[in-house]
Amino acid sequence: MNTKKKEHLIVDCDGVLLDPVLGFLKWFLLRFPNIDIVKILKGNENFFNYCIELFYESDDFKKIPMIKSAKNPILYLKDYYKLDVVTSCGSSQKIKQDRISNLEKLYGKNTFNEIHILPLAYSKQDIYSNYEKQTIIIDDEITNIKDAEDIGYKNVYLMKYYPFIRQVYYNSSYNKTNRKKPNYNWNQIVSIIKQKHLQK
Repeated sequence: MNTKKKEHLIVDCDGVLLDPVLGFLKWFLLRFPNIDIVKILKGNENFFNYCIELFYESDDFKKIPMIKSAKNPILYLKDYYKLDVVTSCGSSQKIKQDRISNLEKLYGKNTFNEIHILPLAYSKQDIYSNYEKQTIIIDDEITNIKDAEDIGYKNVYLMKYYPFIRQVYYNSSYNKTNRKKPNYNWNQIVSIIKQKHLQK
């Protein structure tokens, strides 16, 4: 058991702890079995965004599956850090309750120190600014990584999360920017944390 005073470590949720694309696909295919989702992604953004809203308000939102490779790293890291989640998934009370319920069911009620839930696609900079600048931040969105770096954070890690839907849905400029930043999986991030931060 680690006896040192724990520093904070911030993790994103979707694409880092939970697999929202898999959760959404299961929901979508059950409700629209005859619709080609790739065509919707490429040619009907309004309908796709409407489906996203329906999914977030559905009971399936609290059943998003875990990213399996995250379980053991999270259980390991919680012994050394106060793990805080910062997620931008919506502001309704139902969405907040469902998100917390989803995380606690999959990872345990005492795993996360704080769970900050922001409006959908909302900037995380205000939350980040409340932490010490040596805080480790793990996120799968390049915009959140840049926001953290812009206010002085150095220990930021871009999680690799590239399901097909995201490759289609995001525009080419996003993907080009994303490729310039090193992407890591959970095992790689834990290895870096062990070598760079825990051996100090």
